[in-house]
Amino acid sequence: LTKPSPDHITRLMEQLLDLFLGFSTDESSQMRFSGMDAFEHPELHEFSVGQLAFNRSIMKLMLCSGVHDFSLKDIQKPEHKRLIKIFSAIIN
Repeated sequence: LTKPSPDHITRLMEQLLDLFLGFSTDESSQMRFSGMDAFEHPELHEFSVGQLAFNRSIMKLMLCSGVHDFSLKDIQKPEHKRLIKIFSAIIN
């Protein structure tokens, strides 16, 4: 984690979500919500529904772990010191 990449951190977070919340990224990528049919082109929104489910779940995990200042920037532009704080909170 000395030189974290967004892809690596995303995979780690997905594994943590599966471990602690039973959140499966495979299932979330196939999720549909009842309003999808209202869109003119629902296929354009399929990825975003799974991504929103991931974002909501990671926020829930962080709040339960006591990380109240977590943001998606922590995944998109991960920093070594910040990740130590986040993962320490999750472990404890």
